[in-house]
Amino acid sequence: MSAPSVTSRSTLVPAPAIAPPDARVPVVLGVTGHRSLRRGDEDGIVAQVRALIARMRREAPNSPIVLLSALAEGADRLVARVALAEGAGLIAVLPLAQDNY
Repeated sequence: MSAPSVTSRSTLVPAPAIAPPDARVPVVLGVTGHRSLRRGDEDGIVAQVRALIARMRREAPNSPIVLLSALAEGADRLVARVALAEGAGLIAVLPLAQDNY
């Protein structure tokens, strides 16, 4: 099996930050949301994401949890920060060439 990689505009680049594959099947959560979040909504979103990740851990205790996101400003990045803080992995789908980031 080849090493994991990240694809950015059909350019395949090594992804050393991704753990080597194992026999576990991941739970992959996708996120997309508004770019402009209301301040009052952020705490609720954080709580819901934490609760979802905790639920996934209870229901699939042997599976790694991975978030799939385009990392747009707003909800995408908020959820990514929470997921990473909760120990989930992150796969970023980059719509532009990697040099643009």
